[in-house]
Amino acid sequence: MTEEVVSPYVSLNQVAESRRRKIRFASMIICVIAVACILTGISLYIYGASGAVQVDLSRPGYQSVRKEATANTSDEQFAATGNLDAKAYLQFSTMYDRHAKRTVDAPSFGKEALTDDSLQIFTDTSANNVANPAPSPSESQSAQ
Repeated sequence: MTEEVVSPYVSLNQVAESRRRKIRFASMIICVIAVACILTGISLYIYGASGAVQVDLSRPGYQSVRKEATANTSDEQFAATGNLDAKAYLQFSTMYDRHAKRTVDAPSFGKEALTDDSLQIFTDTSANNVANPAPSPSESQSAQ
C-alpha cells in the first residue's frame, strides 16, 4: 500500500491565489463604495438643480412651516353612480368651479407663473435676487 504524503506546507501557487482573492475582494469593496458615492453625488446635484430642495418640508429649517402645511382631508368627490339629471349636473358644475378656482388661485398655476421675470429667463439670477427681491403675492395682486 502506498500512501500519499500530504505536505504540511502550502505551495507557492496557493499563497499567490489567496493573495489574489484578497486583493480582488478588497478592490471590489472599494469599487462598490466609489460607485455609491458617485451616484449619491449625482442624485444630490439633481436634487438641488431641479428645485426640489426648495419645496422639501422635511428639512430641519422648515419645522414651523411643516405644521402649517396640512393635507386637505375634506376633499369632496362626485359620485360615480347615480342618475344624470339636472341636479347632478348642477352639483358637478359647482364642484368643478370650486376646484378650478382653487387651482387658478394657487401661485403655481397663476398667470404670472410663466412670465419671463418669474422664470428668470433673461436676467442674471444672482444679481436679481439681491437687487430685486421677489414681490410677495399680496404685492403682485395689488399691482394688478
